[in-house]
Amino acid sequence: MKKNIISIAALLTGAVLMTGCSSENLEVNPESDVTTVTSEGKTEETTEAIKEMYRQVGTPKFNEDGIIQRGIIIRHLVLSNHIQNSKNILKWIKENMPQDVYVSIMAQYFPTYKAKEDELLNRKLTKKEYKEIEKFLYTLDLKNGYIQELGEHEEEYVPDF
Repeated sequence: MKKNIISIAALLTGAVLMTGCSSENLEVNPESDVTTVTSEGKTEETTEAIKEMYRQVGTPKFNEDGIIQRGIIIRHLVLSNHIQNSKNILKWIKENMPQDVYVSIMAQYFPTYKAKEDELLNRKLTKKEYKEIEKFLYTLDLKNGYIQELGEHEEEYVPDF
């Protein structure tokens, strides 16, 4: 797996899947190409949707500037105190998706709104959590993708609504 950072803007031109939290807490929004976290537990529907999206558009095709033109990149946001869930999702990708699938691991999580009150989600990832996911990711030997560096300034990029 390549250790690069890819911008969200570059990904938005193709189908992008976002996963987070637990594989039991994923849900597909039928109105978009984005998979999101929910508490309802729609694992089967989500995993089937991911497979179907891959079947329809396949591996990313990039232009000469490295911008995705077609295909999917499965994006996964690693959450604080949910490292095993991230491992389960990455393992599912390795075991259920074609070897050429692209994965983007995001380390940018920071708590907002009510997440600040949740004792499991009220902080950013620690270096230890990041390193654990990074190590696990490389043991899986996924061939294509990106891993975001652990940052310090994510909050600066959030609009003041």
